[in-house]
Amino acid sequence: VASYYDSRGNIRDFSKMRTSILRVLIGVGMIPSLPKLVKSGPPAVLSVLLDGRVVGVIPSSEIEKVVAHLRRLKVSAASVIPDDLEVGYVPLSLGGAYPGLYLFTSPPKFVRPVRNISLPSEESQNIELIGPFEQVFMEIRCPDGGDGGRRNAFPATHEEIHPTGMLSVVANLTPYSDHNQSPRNMYQCQMAKQTMGFSVQALKFRADQKLYHLQTPQTPIVRTNTYTKYGIDEYPTGTNAIVAVLAYTGYDMEDAMILNKSSVDRGMCHGQIYQTETIDLSDDGNKVDRGQKLFRRNKDAKSLHSVIDSDGLPYVGQMIHPGEPYCSIYDKTTNSWRTNSRKGSESVFVDYVAVDMKNSKNLPQKANIRFRHTRNPIIGDKFSSRHGQKGVCSQLWPDIDMPFSGVTGMRPDLIINPHAFPSRMTIAMLLESVAAKEE
Repeated sequence: VASYYDSRGNIRDFSKMRTSILRVLIGVGMIPSLPKLVKSGPPAVLSVLLDGRVVGVIPSSEIEKVVAHLRRLKVSAASVIPDDLEVGYVPLSLGGAYPGLYLFTSPPKFVRPVRNISLPSEESQNIELIGPFEQVFMEIRCPDGGDGGRRNAFPATHEEIHPTGMLSVVANLTPYSDHNQSPRNMYQCQMAKQTMGFSVQALKFRADQKLYHLQTPQTPIVRTNTYTKYGIDEYPTGTNAIVAVLAYTGYDMEDAMILNKSSVDRGMCHGQIYQTETIDLSDDGNKVDRGQKLFRRNKDAKSLHSVIDSDGLPYVGQMIHPGEPYCSIYDKTTNSWRTNSRKGSESVFVDYVAVDMKNSKNLPQKANIRFRHTRNPIIGDKFSSRHGQKGVCSQLWPDIDMPFSGVTGMRPDLIINPHAFPSRMTIAMLLESVAAKEE
C-alpha cells in the first residue's frame, strides 16, 4: 500500500513531487496546459492527467516512449519520481476507455511488485510497483516457461515475480489449486471469506455489533507457502477433520454430510457469536434531564442481587436467561427504577462490560455490554472444504454407529458422499487428503 512517508520515514511533499513529475514530462515532450487549460487536442495528441487534473497533452506518436521513460525512472533509486507512481496509459481503441496518460501519486493506493523485463538490469533491480488501474492495460506474462498464447504484436513488457503472483492472497491458500476446475477455485475464494474462523487477536478489547468466532481453529496439515508468508496461522480459518468418503445411511445424499456427534461434543467446530449492546443514558430525554439517570441497583429488589451488581450492571461471566434483567437504571427526577431485560429465545453469557464517563460528576452515562452466544454445529449448518466443496449438516450420528477402520479402529469426524467428486472435478481435494494422510 502506498504510504504518506518515504523510505527514510519523512512525510512526502506531494506538491513538490507533482512539480518534479511535471518537469520530467515537459522534458520528454509534453505540451503544458497550466495555468490555462487547452481545448481538446486533435487525435494526434493524448491528454495527461496527474491525480485527476489535466496538466497537458503528449503527441500520440511519442507517448509510448514517455511511458517507458517514466517506468525507467520509477525503478531508478536516484530518481525524483516516486517508486509507487501509477502510470496508467490507456491506448486509443474503438469503444474502449477514454485514451490518455493517467498518473496517480496520492496514497493510500494498493500496489504490487512485478518484474520489468524491458529494463536490462539485475534481477533484484528491475522490480516495479504497479497499481490496479494500470495493470489492466499492461502486458504481464507468467514465468512458467510459456508465452500464455500471446501474439508477437503484443510482446510482454513485465513478468510476475512468481507464477502465483497473479492470484490473490485468498486464492493462494488453496493447495494444488491447479488441479481444480477453475470455478471451484473461485467458489473457494468466497467460502474462505464467509468462514467463522479466528478474525481478530484483540477480541477482549473489542465491542463489535456482531462478531463470529471459532473457538479452536487449527492450522491446516497441507498448506501453501502463503500461510507462512502472510502469517495466516495467526488467523486460522477452519479445522482439520478425519473425513470418510462413503455412501452411508442415506443422510449424505446430494450435498448433505454427516457429523460425528461425539466429535461435536468434544468441541469440533464449536464457536461463539459476540453481540454488543450499548446503553447511553444521555440519549434519554432532553438536555435538561441529562445526568439525572444513573446505573444503580435497587437495594430493596432482592431478586436483582443475583444477576446485577451494585453498580447497576451485570456480573461478567453471568448467564442471562430470556426475560431476565441485566441492567438497572435509577432516575433522580422521578425517583424511579427501570431495568433492561434480555430479549430473544436463548440464554447468553455476559462476556465484557465497559463504561464511559461523559459528564463532570464522574458518573457513567454509557455502558457497552458484550454478550456471548455459544454455538455447536447443528443440522442445517453449512460447511466447506478449501476447494469450494460446500455441504450442509444433515445428521449428528452417534459415534458407536459410525464406520471404522479395520486396522486402527479410527472413526471419522464427518462423512461426505463420493458423488461430490466426479461432476465437480476437485482433484486437488483428493490430493490434499492423500498428502494429509501421509503426514
